Amino acid sequence: MTGDTFAWSLIAIVGSLLLASWLLVRRGLGPRRLVPLLALQWLAGAALLLFLFPPSVRIGGGSLTVVTSPMAAGPTGNVVSLPEAGNVPGAKPVPDFAAAIADVPAGTPIELLGLGLVERDRIAITNPLRFTPPPQPAGITAITLPEPTAPGAGFMFGGQASGLAGGTADLLDPAGTRVANVPIATDGQFRLSGTAPVAGTALFTLVARNRSGGVIERLAIPVDSRDPTPPRLLILAGAPSAEVRQLRRFAEDAGIDVTLRVDLGAGLQTGDAPVAIDRATLARTDLLVIDDRRWERLSGGERNAIVAALSGGMGLLLRPTGPLPAGVRRDWASLGLAVSGGDASLPVRLDDTPDSLPLARRNFSMGGANAVTMLRDSAGEAIAAWAPRGRGRVGLMSVTDSYALTLTGAPQRYSALWSMIFSTLAREGEPAAPRLSALVRAGGRGAVCGLAEDARLLAPDGGVSRLLIDRAANDCAAFWPQQPGWHVVRNAKDRETALYVHPANAAPALAAAQRREGTLALIGSPSTDAAERSAPGPRWPWLLLLLALIAPLWWLERQRVSAA
Repeated sequence: MTGDTFAWSLIAIVGSLLLASWLLVRRGLGPRRLVPLLALQWLAGAALLLFLFPPSVRIGGGSLTVVTSPMAAGPTGNVVSLPEAGNVPGAKPVPDFAAAIADVPAGTPIELLGLGLVERDRIAITNPLRFTPPPQPAGITAITLPEPTAPGAGFMFGGQASGLAGGTADLLDPAGTRVANVPIATDGQFRLSGTAPVAGTALFTLVARNRSGGVIERLAIPVDSRDPTPPRLLILAGAPSAEVRQLRRFAEDAGIDVTLRVDLGAGLQTGDAPVAIDRATLARTDLLVIDDRRWERLSGGERNAIVAALSGGMGLLLRPTGPLPAGVRRDWASLGLAVSGGDASLPVRLDDTPDSLPLARRNFSMGGANAVTMLRDSAGEAIAAWAPRGRGRVGLMSVTDSYALTLTGAPQRYSALWSMIFSTLAREGEPAAPRLSALVRAGGRGAVCGLAEDARLLAPDGGVSRLLIDRAANDCAAFWPQQPGWHVVRNAKDRETALYVHPANAAPALAAAQRREGTLALIGSPSTDAAERSAPGPRWPWLLLLLALIAPLWWLERQRVSAA
């Protein structure tokens, strides 16, 4: 019943009792009859109220003990054991925690014995939970596995150990040779580094030792070294120049895959192998650098291919070398960058430092509805700008002799200048490779995150399973590997990423720590329902009390009538 029902019922009963008491007083009865009648009436009213709204009582009784890990001697009473506990004497085996509490009344206390609940069993319940975690076993309790790296590059990882303060952490390479050794701090923290081997996957080994040098635990450390995909640069020039030669040298030194084609006129070209300026070529190009003279010689189909590639994400840098013809101005304005002026060459300094060298630039004014200034000179004038075009960007650089920086002792400024331009305009790189959210063991649940598109998981035995991505959860997908070893995530573009699944018994101290923390978090975060439930108690005791009070009240009333 609701609170309103109780309130109105209380008002009605109290009002009736007050009226009856007033009528009894008006009759002028003596104290020996008035007092018992008034007392019995009020007691009967209270009994009636308790009969209508009996006090609440707690539901459930007793307790349930759930054994979560192997125990030498089983507890007594109402005991069940989860699969991780094995055969526990005196305990009823159940397949999971949900089955263990399926028939348990709400409000019944549940005590967890052992290491705690595995991830499968961490469900919100309304019953009160009791869990006293056992001492944490010595070993590795936290680990951050290394990120994929380039072949021959360094990698780092760290972790924490329990009960090993003063001990050491060793890193062994795939051949078993120790490559790093660090002490474990008093708080258990340690950090190790190594060098990745040739391209491919490799398993290093982390060895945790105690203070006396004894080996407490070994853990495989997977390292995935892959050759990075270099940016692809295409330079088209209308004539040979020192600026073009230096730009190519800079790109090669930076590890960029560069292709240079210089038009000599009369159908002659020099540079790298000829390339077709078509949609297929430009789809593989991250940045196209072209000057005004080469632009003027493009065919209509080549211009259309460049516009389409811009919409698909390619970057384009327009490089004027002199006064622009009217047709080139119109074409560049249609791409989003309107230019005016440019008939003269002006001196320019990139900054105000004393050793700043004067360069030359065309006196362009760059604008457009969506134009963004990319670089200014020491006087605040824009010397480079860009504008969006589809998923790509088109930029313009008015400096014509930046190569002079390298000839006059400022190669760092040259590199910084063009690195900024390339990184601003070039097509976005490949998305980060998928990664595991935590250490995964065979037979358990794993989560691979950073999936940009539908992907498949290839197991070591060749089995293939599709990964269902949850976009609302950091683009992660859950999977349940049944075998240890290297698994492969293959996306729709056949790009592959190697992921390592540890054996089921790997890192026992880490597994114990995860179960401990997960179970304590479950107890500390109860569901929104009350942990203990109650319900209205039985009505029959209050009915008997009401009848017991009404009987003498009726007898006294009969006596008063007979006396009258």
